[in-house]
Amino acid sequence: MKEQLARSAIALLALALCADAAAQAYPAKAIRWIVPYPPGGSTDTIVRTVGQKLGEAWSVQVVIDNRPGASGMIGTDTVAKSAPDGYTVVSVASSHVLQPSLYRQVPFNTINDFTQIIVLVRSPNFICVHPSLPVRSIRELIALARARPGTLGFGIGGLGSSNHLAGEMFKTLAKIDITPIPYKGSAPAAIDAIGGQIPMLIQTITSAGPYVKSGRLRALAVTSQKRYAGFADVPTLDESGFPGFDSSEWWGLLGPAGIPRDVVTRLNAQIDRIMNLADVQARFAEIGTSYIGGTPEQAGAYFRSEMVKWAKVAKAAGLKPE
Repeated sequence: MKEQLARSAIALLALALCADAAAQAYPAKAIRWIVPYPPGGSTDTIVRTVGQKLGEAWSVQVVIDNRPGASGMIGTDTVAKSAPDGYTVVSVASSHVLQPSLYRQVPFNTINDFTQIIVLVRSPNFICVHPSLPVRSIRELIALARARPGTLGFGIGGLGSSNHLAGEMFKTLAKIDITPIPYKGSAPAAIDAIGGQIPMLIQTITSAGPYVKSGRLRALAVTSQKRYAGFADVPTLDESGFPGFDSSEWWGLLGPAGIPRDVVTRLNAQIDRIMNLADVQARFAEIGTSYIGGTPEQAGAYFRSEMVKWAKVAKAAGLKPE
């Protein structure tokens, strides 16, 4: 019996030493960073900016792997089922924490099947219209929607995205009947909006900002409580008659559950360093985002609190799991 216990203790010690050695060597090979949305969208832009810097810092290849589908769940599920060694990670949008409120069958546990590494950035949404729509303010949009109930659709980057929920909050408060039109990511939604296939778009400044600047879309309001630098002429929804309205999309970095603590700490610290570089901050300010950051523990707490918050919004909007 004593001999068996001794052998077990030695085996456990050997496993611990191997895990420690792997953590010390990290990263020793390419890192696969999954983007669960199509190329060209907000998540893709953020990941490619940080991924390039991460690869340079560690002298390893960071492979950006776009795996869209099922409102981000296909790519995210790939990571949930990957080896917990820190070599496969995923950047999720805030829609990740709302999926249990919208879908009966989510292939993973939103919190427990992942290691929360860091919260990256956030960006408020624009409420935009195609220039052909005869409205130039939120008040005029509401009047048009009431005159044409059920006929105005707003493009969103997937069910459960921040722009979807922002739209649901807005339509409820404004007492209008407008219809969400889900796409497999923000980029295809924006393409149809600037092409005039859909009359409205609710999307982050990161995605919609360039089209607003070029005049291909008209921004009627921003969903943050303060006007956004660079778009000072766009009023807030708070100013437009909806006091306290505040909705932003955010992006975080996850890995599968069980990644060694040392690896998580290294990833968190290196990404925090990158996000605080002057050129990176300037780049993210340019595309309409601001850095959040924090420790892995703070990331976990943030994910859990956002999950509770948006579940309440979904319930208030009458959204039910399908």
